[in-house]
Amino acid sequence: MSNKNSPLTAVLYKRVSTDKQAENSYSLNVQDKMTHTYAKANNIEIVKTLCDEGYSGTNTNRPAYQEMKKFLLENHVDVVLVHKENRLHRNLYNFYNDINFFEQHDIRLIAIADGIDSNDDSASLAMAVQAVISENFSKNLSKETRKGLLAGAENCQHMGEKPPYGFKVNHDTGLLEIDEVTAPAVRQIFQQYADGFTTGEICKWLKEHGYKTNNGNDFKANSLNSIFHNEKYRGCYTWDKATPKNSEGHRNGHAIKDEYIKIEDGCPAIVSDELFSTVQDRLAVNRNRANRANTKRYYPLNSKIFCSECGSKMTGNVQYSGNHKYFQYRCANKCGNKSIRTELLENSIFRMLGQCLFSEPNQQAIIDTLNENAKVQKQDNDTAYQQLRTKSSKIETAQNNILKLMESGKATQIIMNRLERLDNESEQVQTKIANLDRNGKPYLYTFDLFFLFPDVQLLYA
Repeated sequence: MSNKNSPLTAVLYKRVSTDKQAENSYSLNVQDKMTHTYAKANNIEIVKTLCDEGYSGTNTNRPAYQEMKKFLLENHVDVVLVHKENRLHRNLYNFYNDINFFEQHDIRLIAIADGIDSNDDSASLAMAVQAVISENFSKNLSKETRKGLLAGAENCQHMGEKPPYGFKVNHDTGLLEIDEVTAPAVRQIFQQYADGFTTGEICKWLKEHGYKTNNGNDFKANSLNSIFHNEKYRGCYTWDKATPKNSEGHRNGHAIKDEYIKIEDGCPAIVSDELFSTVQDRLAVNRNRANRANTKRYYPLNSKIFCSECGSKMTGNVQYSGNHKYFQYRCANKCGNKSIRTELLENSIFRMLGQCLFSEPNQQAIIDTLNENAKVQKQDNDTAYQQLRTKSSKIETAQNNILKLMESGKATQIIMNRLERLDNESEQVQTKIANLDRNGKPYLYTFDLFFLFPDVQLLYA
């Protein structure tokens, strides 16, 4: 260890994830300024600075992080210095692996913004609490960060990692500028599509002329689709347009928010409004054509009517004749009995069913059946709700017990793993509880007309 008067040696680790690149409170400049100011004030000499740019903290597959661990093994260092604890990890298991590693090698962890110094005996609980919440913390933006992002977007600054193909970023102003090396390819992409070329033909042209995507790959249909829908190419700046990820971490890339920042003439235009509009019109035509081609008809009588010749089930089928489609029911056994048009058979059967089901004698029986089903469903939900609440209470008790062990310094790695599993289990239970209806509202059912009469067999002669 260093003597009392000599400075402590430190490795400075910085990280910014792909989603956090533009956040002011996590920016690399902020991390650098805060850590160097702290080091200078506390007689700490930063001997090595390592930075992971565009990497998530949920795993350890980060080049600078791996280099840091290797450096710490090969060199004597007193301190690992980070701006915040979650710059090091957003995963509970990995965080406590590092805490054990630092302790084994007599290394202090200092997280400046969190006020954490592992050399302080009272810091163990603070580190534990921060580690527990860190995995979910990345989903929430602080008010200050959000204000910073909005301010940048309102000034039409580029907020992402890489600018759209055909643009470059002015690093002094943060604004988009036309990249005349790649912009000609964008103009060709729009013009060729407006002229009737297929996406495959456009991709072939781009490859023949040596154009690659921002990632250095050949253009594909998906690459062109993202370009076609990006309003920045007509000079309209947009930000925060994509819908957020769902609970499973997936995002619908085709969905957009109802409200997002949109500033006309907020960036230079690579193509004209007219050309962009022409491309949107063709996209809409192709989309409608694809929807019509993919539309599947619902056959409500599927497998509920039977062939009079062989007794086999009758199933829905479509017959093409020229440019027309004819929907019909035919024998699944293909015994030779002729098919019948769907509208003729369905209209006839549903008319008879309507007369039967909604006649005066049967109305009350149907209402009673539906009410009984709703009552049973509500009872099942009430039971499930109570079971989930009991389970949630047990999980909370187990979590509190583990936190007490942490505070006393008796937590082992096995216990920490158990805490992580409890945290995930608690989240799942709370989601299930939220999905249960606790307001006593009647249930709405989508049901088959035949559910009241499951044994009915209609014969088609």
